[in-house]
Amino acid sequence: MYHSAICYYGWVGLLLDLAVRGDHTQLLGKAKTSANPKYSIQDYMPMIKVISTKWAISAASTAMTASVVTIIGGFSLPSFAFTIVGPTGDNYRDSVNLTKLVPPFPAGTVGTVKLNPTQDPKLPKPWDNIYLDPPANNADIFDVFAADAATQFAGWTAKPGAALGGTLTINTYQAIDCGTPVTPIDISVCDGISVPRGGAAIIATYARGAADPAIKDLRFISLFTDNRGENGALVSHIDPFPNDHDDDLPWYYTEGQTTESWRPTGANPPTAMLFQDLPSDSIRKIPFSRVVRFETYLATFDLATKDATIHDGWKWGYDIIALCPAPQTAPKIKSLDILATAQSSDGCADFGDAPDSYSTLLNSDGPFYREGDLQRLGNLWETEPDGQPTGQADGDDKSILGNCACTDGLLLDDEDGVIFGDSWVDVTFNINRPDPNPYQLRAWWDTNYNGVFDHTSELYIDDLLTLAPGIFTKRYNLGFNPKADGLYSRFRLTWDPLDLDVKPFGEYYSKADCNTTDAAAGNCISHGEVEDYVHVPEPSSIFGLLAFGGLGLMGLRKKR
Repeated sequence: MYHSAICYYGWVGLLLDLAVRGDHTQLLGKAKTSANPKYSIQDYMPMIKVISTKWAISAASTAMTASVVTIIGGFSLPSFAFTIVGPTGDNYRDSVNLTKLVPPFPAGTVGTVKLNPTQDPKLPKPWDNIYLDPPANNADIFDVFAADAATQFAGWTAKPGAALGGTLTINTYQAIDCGTPVTPIDISVCDGISVPRGGAAIIATYARGAADPAIKDLRFISLFTDNRGENGALVSHIDPFPNDHDDDLPWYYTEGQTTESWRPTGANPPTAMLFQDLPSDSIRKIPFSRVVRFETYLATFDLATKDATIHDGWKWGYDIIALCPAPQTAPKIKSLDILATAQSSDGCADFGDAPDSYSTLLNSDGPFYREGDLQRLGNLWETEPDGQPTGQADGDDKSILGNCACTDGLLLDDEDGVIFGDSWVDVTFNINRPDPNPYQLRAWWDTNYNGVFDHTSELYIDDLLTLAPGIFTKRYNLGFNPKADGLYSRFRLTWDPLDLDVKPFGEYYSKADCNTTDAAAGNCISHGEVEDYVHVPEPSSIFGLLAFGGLGLMGLRKKR
């Protein structure tokens, strides 16, 4: 991620300095980007703090314990000690489409950048929802601070402080597309860096309250979180990382650069301080997803004791999604040639692979999802041009119909989210979307062996869960043997479905980024995963010998 923070003289801007860290760059002014970055993600991965956190999960009153990589924490009701004034007019741009998504990406690739969080117009003060109370003693920022201190700011410790009483004025908060920079802020973010690229720009001024510490004693400190961890897990560090200029202070700006941010320019003493950050990410493969979150706090410090006191702050960030073109319903082909049927599609998504009597192909209104990095069943998620039906429900693993250019030609067994017992299944949820969110898990078994999933009589798991980021496993007890010979099943995980009656076929959208009008027009993105399973009988099974011998399935591995 390219990451810049600029101390400005008004709107003209005196750009001061640059330190490059791989694709995460701290920019404090007019400078040249190094062709050989000093740091990369591998440099700071060993220093990331992994925390065990208990999360309450709303799933039939089941509480689970999850080991997760640092999560953005703190869900207490805010006290709004300092006032937040949000941007107006063109200074607020909550989303933008990505451009320059050109070859070698597949033709028709689409992408968006969306601010997250944004204002909440339902509130009397729409920007109150981004306010952060002073962090509690057990807040994530203190764990991450302690983990980073050894390598960034040796000897420093952090503790909670009191709420401040000033005013934070957010002058600019914009989603950015570097493919077609338009505004001066776009150009500031994107000048001289690679495209396609998306990000965000935030410019804010904090004016102190009467009882606040002096501006000269205040600093900004940020907890930065994104999904660059293993398998897309969320990871966090104190930003900037590594700290600038070999300075051992844990602040967003070094002492001299902080002085340049004081307002009014040249005032003594200053009454306000300026914050600006311009992070961005290049899109390097398709599908692509990036979640970026900041918790930015005001802090005071004691140089003699190396104590940092963290006061209140605000949260901001953005999401980037870039995807292959949407699958198009293929024309009806009067042929048993499933290759011809599937290859008439021209998009990429995660499909099922049970026989097509279970509605697997697009022609049969087969189930599919276009985005799966942020919520998965198990560890893997892959895309295909269409459903890939086989008798053993492993067509997408073998990519018998070809896979999408956006999966780099890899053959993945993505049915790794369910373990089958004699009367139960264990389902693993892999969640990489920040903050607790609603999800729906549904699963069907063809228990009457009629070659279709009868909805709703064969719907055996119907679970609405609220899941925070992390990896969770939940056991579902069933009234039958889910791995009986020749028994097909289909699992669907959907993020916050707009239509709660998710069926074993079709595409379903999410409330958070789709409404009924856009859904009807097909202008939304589906988020989730579908996995199909069948238990192939052992050779000793007479039923298996008779029923599956003619299909050429004997001796093949069985699904779990």
